[in-house]
Amino acid sequence: MQFLHMVDSVVTSTGPTESNKMLASNSLGITSLLTFIILVLAWLVGFASRLFAVIRFESIIHEFDPWFVHILFSSVFNYRSTHYMVEHGFYNFLNWFDERAWYPLGRIVGGTVYPGLMVTSGTIHYILSALNISVHIRDVCVFLAPTFSSRKLVSIC
Repeated sequence: MQFLHMVDSVVTSTGPTESNKMLASNSLGITSLLTFIILVLAWLVGFASRLFAVIRFESIIHEFDPWFVHILFSSVFNYRSTHYMVEHGFYNFLNWFDERAWYPLGRIVGGTVYPGLMVTSGTIHYILSALNISVHIRDVCVFLAPTFSSRKLVSIC
């Protein structure tokens, strides 16, 4: 009889209690907090590592900047193309004949460029201008690479 009483008390004590539920909830909260902190730190590391050239020198675009190179094009061309697109519009950008590129022959930009980087930078510049935040297009082009690299690092995590 005493043995049955001990078994009965063990069965009732192993069921879900308020303290077990609270402990599980608290554990979930700590896990979520740690995940958030790790993602924020990963974002900061990714952003800071791409800002090395900006911090060491200044917010300029070098001729061949390994921190901001797009496939097949130097960053100076990306900046010039984005600046032209912002000043003259997307349609004129697609029909732009750049006499300064591939000198002395020139280059038809619209048919020979992948405009994703320029359109993204121009859109960000347009949104910031619409919000009355005055930012030069060069700064948007310089900080686009650190922003996207840190976002990619977080998406990988």
